[in-house]
Amino acid sequence: MIFDYQNFSNATIENLNAGLYIISTPIGNIEDITIRAIKILRSVDYIVCEHHEITKKLLRHYDIKANILHYNDDMPARHLNKIYDIIDRSKKIALVSDAGTPSISDPGYCIIKYLVEQDKTELFSVPGSTSFVAALTLSGFPCNNFYFYGFLPRTEAKSSQILYKLLNIQSLLIFFESPHRLLNTLHSIYKIFGNISISISKEITKLFEETFRGEISLIIEKLEQKDSIKGEYIIIVNNLNGRSDANEENQNSMNQMIENGISNNRTTKDILQELVEKKLTNDMNRKDLYKLILEKSEK
Repeated sequence: MIFDYQNFSNATIENLNAGLYIISTPIGNIEDITIRAIKILRSVDYIVCEHHEITKKLLRHYDIKANILHYNDDMPARHLNKIYDIIDRSKKIALVSDAGTPSISDPGYCIIKYLVEQDKTELFSVPGSTSFVAALTLSGFPCNNFYFYGFLPRTEAKSSQILYKLLNIQSLLIFFESPHRLLNTLHSIYKIFGNISISISKEITKLFEETFRGEISLIIEKLEQKDSIKGEYIIIVNNLNGRSDANEENQNSMNQMIENGISNNRTTKDILQELVEKKLTNDMNRKDLYKLILEKSEK
């Protein structure tokens, strides 16, 4: 069938199947959306989104009129139950994120999980833009083997603990990061992985799109020379060759010693001192170790 461009402005899908449509939206350039996605958005009963104002810009651009439901992780249970009730009663629902693919570091996951558990609603994926896949293609690294982590924990101690665990995964490692935490995260990666090759992309498909490639020390130096760091970042670490098993063994020994000290009611200071004496710090400084012990004690 030849696509009818002239009539596309009002095109819908007359016999759209009932169910939840998980629709990818543009990550920057508003034209990066599929024809099928636009038709489905025009044909559903409701559109579930993160933020009204962001989704409405997309809908206005393509002259889409729809009933919109707002959803995020912070909503009270009674409001979420109302949304779930509408989804259960409605025949056709679209789920969109602010940008990219729903459920990828996105609250839409909970809605999908709810419907999977109910096992009475068909789910359909409408693929499109995904920022970390776009960043992979820009990295210059072999993309046949990668591990997507997303956002690291907010505290430096927990973040470092995750990075140590990822040392022996022989693949590209992918992280999301906000502008105000970017340099701290890069310094943590440098401390744990050494002067490894990385690629960092920001604002993909937007006016100020930029990608940095090379050894992490040089990229840190470039970023530190900037007046300000803006935009959301995707960090790709080339760990295809992996790292020594010694780090993982050291990490396990360190965790075991901390847990034993806590269970024996030892003070944080005493546990820290023993780790230093037995050289089980895994190159973490005293401040980070202290935080890590406190966090484990509070669990």
